[in-house]
Amino acid sequence: MNTYHIFFDESGDLGFDFTKSKTTRWFLVTFLMCESKRPVEKVVSSTFNALRKSSQKNRGGILHAVSEKDSTRRRMLEGLSKKDIKVFVLRIDKKSAFFASEQREHVLYAFYVNMLLKNVMSELDNSGCKLKFIASSKHTNRYYNEAFLSLLSVTGEKLGADLEVVLRKPSQEKGLQAVDFVSWSLFQDCERGIDHYKNMIRDKIVYDEELFG
Repeated sequence: MNTYHIFFDESGDLGFDFTKSKTTRWFLVTFLMCESKRPVEKVVSSTFNALRKSSQKNRGGILHAVSEKDSTRRRMLEGLSKKDIKVFVLRIDKKSAFFASEQREHVLYAFYVNMLLKNVMSELDNSGCKLKFIASSKHTNRYYNEAFLSLLSVTGEKLGADLEVVLRKPSQEKGLQAVDFVSWSLFQDCERGIDHYKNMIRDKIVYDEELFG
């Protein structure tokens, strides 16, 4: 049985008060999938080790795209572009008249993550595989309630996959740092019209869908 690792991240927010400067128009759900996670981990490690020693201090071994220098972002994305990975992204336009803004955040969150998971299975077209879905524990109390985790497990069963959902810190799973850079790059494209980061990994994107745009 083949085992695939899916690292998950999101960009933007699910707020609807656009009078606030931090409310984003777009919300992205991003998956980075690989069969072997070791090559991805090596890219993250080499990118971190390329930092100055003084810059490595007090980081806990963690890279975060939003706060890194451009050279670090490019090093990470260039490294990932050479690895055997697949990127899946669902882009939601919150300003669309068709968007159900009255729904609670955790309901929308679960719906979109589950939708993208179904498309991953369509891409694999291989029943009986094992999926290890790895998400950051930073949102555990906010979104990852028992109902949400159960929903993902049921989806896996219906689609013929053995799905394991794991919550980890980015310091524990380097793949979470990698998908953070990927999701950030895709977000720059749709939210700010900056596409050169996305272009660096464009060949790795196998699914890119816009909802309500």
